[in-house]
Amino acid sequence: MENAIVSKNDGGNFFFIEIFEPGHISTTREASKGKAAEREQWLEKLEIANAKIEKMVNLITEKDPGAMIVIMADHGGFVGLDYTRQVYTKTSNPEIIYTTFGAMLAIKWPNDEAPEMDSHFKSCVNVFRILFSYLGDDEKYLQHLQKDGSYLIIKEGAEPGVYEYIDDSGNIVFKKV
Repeated sequence: MENAIVSKNDGGNFFFIEIFEPGHISTTREASKGKAAEREQWLEKLEIANAKIEKMVNLITEKDPGAMIVIMADHGGFVGLDYTRQVYTKTSNPEIIYTTFGAMLAIKWPNDEAPEMDSHFKSCVNVFRILFSYLGDDEKYLQHLQKDGSYLIIKEGAEPGVYEYIDDSGNIVFKKV
């Protein structure tokens, strides 16, 4: 990573760096060590991720002070469940719902100045539309934002099907689609 950042060109650069920590808890019942142990292991991996991210952000900022840095996850860590596949069972527990869908997002805007379009972020659903609008200095993508809801296939605890769990305003709902 460091060599790529140091050898940047003046015409603009894009780097994608994937860090798998902290990941999520075990996927299956058989692999799970139980809710408490899975949480502890996840927290240990979070510390590793935080150290890597801090080092990376400091390096990028040192080499390119005006860089935009986006740190994002596609979903939460499922912490609070025994294993990730439990998510297919209906729950009304807000902590479980948010740990499932909570997609972490942090942006270091160039020169540490968040533009007006930063206010369009409610979730990670529209992240690329918003970023491309900013980078292209063109708000046309903001006219086509998608609903910021979160959806899940439910197999147990309710009639099987796809359900909206979080609506466009960030409220917990449970509506069959």
